[in-house]
Amino acid sequence: MERQLEQPAPSQHKLEEMAILEGLPAEVLQDIAEKLYRRQFSASELIYAEDSLGDVMYLIEDGEVRIGSDVGLERQVLATLGPGEHFGETALVEDSRHYAWARAYTDVTVWALFKSDFDRLVAAYPSIYANLSKSINRRLSEADQVVEEDFAPTPFSLQEFIKKNWEAYPPSGYLAMLRILLGALFITTSFENLQKGLYGQGFQSFVEGWAAGNPIGPYRELLQNVVIPNWEIFATVQLIVEPVVMGAFLMIGLFTPASAMVAAFFIGNLFVASLGKEWPWTYLVILGVLITLIASRAGRYFGIDQMLAERFPNPRIPLW
Repeated sequence: MERQLEQPAPSQHKLEEMAILEGLPAEVLQDIAEKLYRRQFSASELIYAEDSLGDVMYLIEDGEVRIGSDVGLERQVLATLGPGEHFGETALVEDSRHYAWARAYTDVTVWALFKSDFDRLVAAYPSIYANLSKSINRRLSEADQVVEEDFAPTPFSLQEFIKKNWEAYPPSGYLAMLRILLGALFITTSFENLQKGLYGQGFQSFVEGWAAGNPIGPYRELLQNVVIPNWEIFATVQLIVEPVVMGAFLMIGLFTPASAMVAAFFIGNLFVASLGKEWPWTYLVILGVLITLIASRAGRYFGIDQMLAERFPNPRIPLW
């Protein structure tokens, strides 16, 4: 839990140890000290999130802070910072969002400098900006080197791909196996329905059977007044969606959250339609698995979504 403490400003000696303030005269350091606020963070506490708006720069007095990014499938640590170093400055300088997250690695004591005070100080003492620019360039260069080393292109091996992911993420691997099995279930079911003619004339009689005696009045009226009169449209949509989106997409792990959401709607409809006619609770088991797939990142394991996540780790629309 973040705590702001009512304590005096840092000493001149402490400020002189900080690289960003190197070479500044005593009166300038005093002016800066009056604008700093002391804060503490507990070990493992998130200081700010990746892609969040920033209005504070932090100077580390004690402890260590890790800077990282959720690149691809796992958290990537880009730098570990200690006393005398600073972080959070890029959002202030570029008036943008944080390019990475910051988390306390140990119990940390920092001095916070807010953007309004930062802008005034930089205007009054340009040497602060010069020091800061050097530090930002060095930090970004180090982060790029880490990412390049970890994600250097290597020949693709399906065996290594499966082995690496299964060893690193066994719980998610089990869930991914359920995803693949559900996809196979939807594909085989669609072929059976095609052979039975349920995507043709049989679709109408099948839906009429759902409507007859269904205990939920509004649902029964929806089937009778909307679905049955337009059965050709609904049959065509199901013919495409069931084997492709619900079947193939889940099997290969493509757009898994959206595909699982479509499948969950379909299974939920089957549950309601079967009330009073057959044992409906099996559908709830499938629905539970699909909801888990929607809420998790199961598509990022043993699937195309994994490759998309490595290339585009933080999509604005969570399709993978």
